[in-house]
Amino acid sequence: MLMGHPNSKYYRGGLAVRDALKKLVAEKKLENLPEILPVAAISVGIVGGIPLLDLDYSEDSAAEADANFVMSADGRWIEIQSTAEGIPFAGDAFLTMMGFAEKGIRELFSLWKEEGQYAQEA
Repeated sequence: MLMGHPNSKYYRGGLAVRDALKKLVAEKKLENLPEILPVAAISVGIVGGIPLLDLDYSEDSAAEADANFVMSADGRWIEIQSTAEGIPFAGDAFLTMMGFAEKGIRELFSLWKEEGQYAQEA
């Protein structure tokens, strides 16, 4: 599971809110679950010329380039921030990082969907 980077804590927080809302419905304190459009964030970096998903601290420290991506469950990008840590990186490297990020974020959204639907389908 993708949970190494600090960005992942925000997604885990969203799962906790969802679970709290489900409990309120079960306890009849809330009539229905509100429609929720989940948001997830993940990091991607290039370390030793190899793209890596969900960097931990040691990988992030060694990255030639890294980026943070935030996406809503309906596939829209909310934030993209990337940095060359040494020499500039090429556009194809950025597109590779973006592809890794989208795959990783969709994996995170699958965790949400396993236990119940959300407002928008991914």
